[in-house]
Amino acid sequence: MELPKAKTSVNLDPAYILGTEGPISQKFENYEPRPPQIQMAEAVRANLKERGHLFCEAGTGTGKSYAFLIPAIEEAISGGAPVVISTNTIALQEQVFHKDVPDLKKYLGLPNLRVVLRKGRGNYVSLRRLRNAQNYEWAPDQIPVIEDIENWSERTTTGAKQDLELIPSGEVWEQVRSDQYDCLGQKCPKNKDCFYFKSKEAASKAHIIICNHSLLALDLGLKQRTDGAVGILPEFKHLIVDEAHALGEAIRRAETFEWKQGSAIALAKRATNSKDRGFLDLLLKVSDGVPHQTITHAREAIKKLKQLIEVNAIFFEKDVEPFIRAGLRGRQKPPSAKRVKAGSLTSARSASVINTIKEINRYLASICSSLERASDDEFAPKEVKVLAVLLKTYASRMEETGSELARAIKADKNPGESFPTHVSSVEASSYKGKHYFSLVSTPIFVRQLAQKILFKKIPSVTLTSATLTTNNSFKGIVRNLGAFPKTTLTLKLPHVFDYNKQVEIYVTPKIPLDPWNKPQERDKYFDTIANKVKKYLYQTKGNALVLCTSNLQTKALYDRCVEELTRKGMYILRQGGGMTRTQLVEEIKTVENTVIFGVDSFWTGIDIPGKHLQNVIIPKIPFPPPTPLSEAQQEIYNEWNRGKPRHKQRNYFSDRTVPEVAIKLQQGFGRLIRHREDTGIVVLMDPRFSTKGYGKTLLGSLPNCKVITDRS
Repeated sequence: MELPKAKTSVNLDPAYILGTEGPISQKFENYEPRPPQIQMAEAVRANLKERGHLFCEAGTGTGKSYAFLIPAIEEAISGGAPVVISTNTIALQEQVFHKDVPDLKKYLGLPNLRVVLRKGRGNYVSLRRLRNAQNYEWAPDQIPVIEDIENWSERTTTGAKQDLELIPSGEVWEQVRSDQYDCLGQKCPKNKDCFYFKSKEAASKAHIIICNHSLLALDLGLKQRTDGAVGILPEFKHLIVDEAHALGEAIRRAETFEWKQGSAIALAKRATNSKDRGFLDLLLKVSDGVPHQTITHAREAIKKLKQLIEVNAIFFEKDVEPFIRAGLRGRQKPPSAKRVKAGSLTSARSASVINTIKEINRYLASICSSLERASDDEFAPKEVKVLAVLLKTYASRMEETGSELARAIKADKNPGESFPTHVSSVEASSYKGKHYFSLVSTPIFVRQLAQKILFKKIPSVTLTSATLTTNNSFKGIVRNLGAFPKTTLTLKLPHVFDYNKQVEIYVTPKIPLDPWNKPQERDKYFDTIANKVKKYLYQTKGNALVLCTSNLQTKALYDRCVEELTRKGMYILRQGGGMTRTQLVEEIKTVENTVIFGVDSFWTGIDIPGKHLQNVIIPKIPFPPPTPLSEAQQEIYNEWNRGKPRHKQRNYFSDRTVPEVAIKLQQGFGRLIRHREDTGIVVLMDPRFSTKGYGKTLLGSLPNCKVITDRS
């Protein structure tokens, strides 16, 4: 589809727009062009025109959004094809769509530029499902919520859950949201008013489409599986990925299969439920136009679905839970995840689950074939035509579920494969003191997958982030994400900030290593680290983040520091102490001398400019804990290396672990300096930064700063 015209009289050369004579400079007093921003914009512009693959690292303060939006706008309005822009976080997505784009439309004189924010399907209300939900037997406290959603659906222009004034429970929203497995498409009586398809139609006419990595990965995977016949986004040839360091994990999540204790119930409820509103329940109520054998098969399928719920419950009780609890004593807490190897879950009970799904699929195939023939008759009842569509989609989902579940239980490579492609694990979570378990299958590596769905399919790809390199090299992310080195360009921009003047890094080679596997020695270790933490907190009078690598470490250091530092006038907080992340960030932004002891979510995505953050303390190198995924990856490395001379072997630690840690470390460091006036210190309390080769590589991944050695 040809895009609508959007013309401007403004010269869209980035050097002009971002320069001293450009339209942006006219809007601000004392405007100062940023050479790295202009350099990035020109590189993105060239990559869009030449249809290449570009990795660009641009540090905090570069102004990445304008640097990629300006050439994207130029390409979209001149080339007649949309440009897709993907971000990882909602915060950046909202900033680009609600602030940066409107500002640029105004500066560049482009009121007709069409930009859409594309969200996942589950974010939109389905008018047909909302109408059907009004016939359900809801709990008394849920009835007003359904009524509020109905009233809102008549006023809203987007139909997006984020625009609701109330927050519906998961149970309520599950029944009214748009759902690919409960959709009639063009046969739906509400099709013309459907919010999801309106958003899809708007995207097909947009110059710029903004989405998140999860939606992008789902779209690319769907197009790959259907040879481009089906997609979430319209066809596009230009892609810009911000926060690109997170793209690989998004692709992995999109291809991950999860089977929970309640999955069989949720799947069966679509076809048959206590309210007799399932697809098969409705089929039994149709008297005309359906062969007797089809009704018989529907009844048998319902029996088998109820049987699936029973055999799956037994499978989890007798196989899954005992597997993850094996070796534990009494009420000892199960691990968060345990790897499933070939044969670990193979049993008569797991076979019963798989075979029951196969029997259901045979009945569904027969039913769908019969309904498809019946619905071809122009005089067929409306209900038959509707159920033909819904049951075909449901059968497809059940077929896919059976295949994925069989692979997860098998947990082995396929015949003819040198290595397995997926790793299976049992994962545990808890809610209100009760443990829940799920069986998960995820790709071991995403390199080949990303090559197939991204780098072989999209002609022009620009990937940017503040954290892409390891010790100034793009080799790690280019290899791990599957880009083709010979046809990939890389650009590391100079920093906007003068880190050499604004930041001092302290390294502590005399600090002991964490004796993590010796509980009796660990208390003494935490005492030593806490004393060193207090020393540096006194230096900046608080105003600090202490970025920990575990909840145990967070609490141990907090408990050893809070009383003394509070007496000295500091406000000491910790993650997990009662406040939400948002509340903690608000406290440090507004209350002087605040210190937050935080874990993973404080390493990235928070912005605390000015005097309220002058100190970032990292007690330990943030190595990721061992997981079923990392174990499977290392096994493949070991297998691949077997029999090869040393110089041809690949090292998992340097290939995978060090780049991952380098990015995490850069993100933690990046919390400190957000503006040119900011100053402060970063304290690295792990001797390995000074004593190990990889420590020096990690240190080399940070901006050039004055490094001070604390030998006490």
